[in-house]
Amino acid sequence: MDTYQGRNLTKAIGYYGAMAGVGASLGLVLGGLFADLLTWRIGFYINVPIALVMLAIAVTKLPQTSRRAVKLELIPSLLSVAGSFLVVYGLVGNRYKVVSLVVGILLILVFVNTQRTAAQPLMPLRLFVVSTQRSGAYLARFCFMMAMLPFWFLTSQAMQQFLGFSPLMAGIVFFPLTILNFIVAMRVADLTERFGNGPLLGIGMALTVIGLLIMALLSPVNGYWLELGLPMLLIGFGQGLIMSPLTTAGVANTLPEDAGDASGLINTMHQIGSSVGLTLIVGVTGGMTHGVTSYRQSLLMSTICVAVALIIIVFVVIPGERRENQLKLKR
Repeated sequence: MDTYQGRNLTKAIGYYGAMAGVGASLGLVLGGLFADLLTWRIGFYINVPIALVMLAIAVTKLPQTSRRAVKLELIPSLLSVAGSFLVVYGLVGNRYKVVSLVVGILLILVFVNTQRTAAQPLMPLRLFVVSTQRSGAYLARFCFMMAMLPFWFLTSQAMQQFLGFSPLMAGIVFFPLTILNFIVAMRVADLTERFGNGPLLGIGMALTVIGLLIMALLSPVNGYWLELGLPMLLIGFGQGLIMSPLTTAGVANTLPEDAGDASGLINTMHQIGSSVGLTLIVGVTGGMTHGVTSYRQSLLMSTICVAVALIIIVFVVIPGERRENQLKLKR
């Protein structure tokens, strides 16, 4: 947002989306390799050297943006962190779940209320009020990630449990999805110029719904390609059309001083949506507890989450994008 404008910004966000997909698959392969050779616990240490390298690159290579005097609001920061934590714990914890969930929701509501009057809010409420396109993108991101993290988490387990794959092989067989995701994401800038950001999102969500639904209806015990591999290609194609356009919609038409807030909110929806989706879906279906039945139920719930995201795209994001484009033309 600070470095690129126009078509170059769309291309940069497209590359961001492509790298996110590639990183996810490489993480599965690395995690599987360590689980095969050593222990799954090693997976928690993978990010340490990566983070150190990225820290060095960020400090030495990224251009310094302009600075302005701001005051970090400590109380709202603590409210947002504690509220998010308690909501997730209320869904997945062992004790005091209802109390944690209620208190977490109350803390988030208090946090939102503090942002109404804060001189320098952490989450400017104008991000939601001014643009329905952005508001819809945040909600769609939340629902989409509610579906996708359980999909990755449970499908890798299903391949090991039902097809006898090793952890490493269970990671490798995601590569067809990832390669297609990467190819499509790299073409997003050209496709956006031709079809528009909103329609790409709608097509991507629809393809993902179809892929997940096929996997939910078929039994994975019958083999990899028909029941898992081919539907995953649809999901990979759809995800390639989703990630960068969804990010673009989430930062569309923001004021320069709000660009960081909008970007941060996208990542917040991404992470909390993933956590809530995984806890809810595994909590309701039991994950892999009941074998194929649990797995198919989980995928069906993931399908519903993406279908909700598709509805938000069609009825909120796309109309919002059209209105905002018309206002630009009038100006």
